[in-house]
Amino acid sequence: MKNENNMPCKELIARGRVQGVGFRWFVMQCAIRHQIKGYVHNRGDGSVFIMASGETSDLARFVEQVKNGTNHAVVASLEDRTCDYNGDFGDFSIR
Repeated sequence: MKNENNMPCKELIARGRVQGVGFRWFVMQCAIRHQIKGYVHNRGDGSVFIMASGETSDLARFVEQVKNGTNHAVVASLEDRTCDYNGDFGDFSIR
């Protein structure tokens, strides 16, 4: 689904070694680089939740970078689903 700015929106859940290794900061930097709006936050089960919205091609590049992780953050799996958020994020933030 698309938000009020008519941009595709995705919910991502990253699992693996993704907490305590700078992964949220990495995700935010990727989002800024690709003009993605939304947020990222740690979940109690050790995974990281990402809500992301942007142009289709930018969103695809963003998701690929998130999947690849960093030298310290290892993404073992990335759940990727379309979301139904209908608002406006304004920017990208760490929560």
